[in-house]
Amino acid sequence: GAHVGARLVGYVEAVDPRFGAFVKFLDGLTGLVPKLKRGAELAPLSTVLVKVHALDLSVADRPKIVLYVDKGKGTETEAERKKKKKEEKKAASEAKVKEEKDGKEQRKKDKEEDKSKERKIRARATKKLTIMKPGDIVGDVEVVNVRADRVNVRLLRKDLECANARARIHCSAADPANITRLSPSTTAKTSKKSSADDEDAVVVAEGSPFRGWAVGDLIKDARVLSSVAQDGRAFVDLTNAPSKAPLPAVAASDLQKGDTVTAAVSAVGPRNSCLLVRVGPDVRGLVPWHELSACP
Repeated sequence: GAHVGARLVGYVEAVDPRFGAFVKFLDGLTGLVPKLKRGAELAPLSTVLVKVHALDLSVADRPKIVLYVDKGKGTETEAERKKKKKEEKKAASEAKVKEEKDGKEQRKKDKEEDKSKERKIRARATKKLTIMKPGDIVGDVEVVNVRADRVNVRLLRKDLECANARARIHCSAADPANITRLSPSTTAKTSKKSSADDEDAVVVAEGSPFRGWAVGDLIKDARVLSSVAQDGRAFVDLTNAPSKAPLPAVAASDLQKGDTVTAAVSAVGPRNSCLLVRVGPDVRGLVPWHELSACP
């Protein structure tokens, strides 16, 4: 039975903000948890463990029982539940922020690792390209730019395509026939590109090995003439001459008296006294006016 000091389990039948919480027990008795003892903070219909603090049996059929919440058993009030819920929500929010931050840092780390791998792969490809010797085959290349004296190309070989490189074919090293051209309509459209569309666009002269060449044309099995490394980049001169053909001149020492060469005019000398020409990628020459003949 109920006596002072007894611990009882009941449920909150009602909460009156003026007095506190009315707790009802299975035997039908009802007690009050006073407002001063945080009874008003209990949740209606919640189960609570209480301790009998005072008992008035002067009215036999309606005894007055004053109860305190038994804190020793960890019973939570409504305020405590709200506080706990708030703390849990805060903890969940902080955990989410931390997860997002960790995820962002991980993505950043993964991105940096990917960039590092790309740099290493690029560096290996560039090094492989710079140690190539004259005559080595770099595989297929694609024309990306046509100029009067050269075409710039893109390497297509898988182990070289990511190299940090600038590759070109000089007019003196070009074979006009050894190329897979685009369709005639595309080639014509590209070759007619005006300077209004491209400030560097040029008109390729008749007789130039690049006449009719266009962006996107493919060159099979291009060969190395020279490869130089500078500031982490490979500068490569190529030729599309057939594999059995001798390599074009790379240095002046490669030329002999009487050799027939193809040259691109770089400039006209003072008072038309001569033509300044480029015989190879890095070989320059001069043709005196008295050695010139009319163009055929």
